[in-house]
Amino acid sequence: GATYAARQVILEALTNVVAAVGMARLARRAGGTPAASTLAGLLYMAPPAVQQLGVSPIACVTALLPWLLWAFLEARPVALAALVALSILAGHAQYLSFAMMALVAVAVTARRRPRPPHPPRRRRASSA
Repeated sequence: GATYAARQVILEALTNVVAAVGMARLARRAGGTPAASTLAGLLYMAPPAVQQLGVSPIACVTALLPWLLWAFLEARPVALAALVALSILAGHAQYLSFAMMALVAVAVTARRRPRPPHPPRRRRASSA
């Protein structure tokens, strides 16, 4: 009936808002200006995975992805665990695996520190 359709529209809008705010926050965390972060959020909710599929498992996992990355980069383990659990409960294994691969990629690159330069070699004193 009409109430189901109305609830569906509200849930689709909330999924898009979660996706947009998450990407804007992640972009801000990455050093983007407020205008660039807002644009990133608006553009993130434009792809079909978030916008056209409504409240599908794909849309739910995709909407949570920027929040997963943000929670990791901000070192918030409780939020990260809750977001991983929500992603699992969303019910799309393939997109969940994509999200976990993205999380691992960020973990590897964010934690990698450049190796310190080798200390200069000492010259041997010549006995002259």
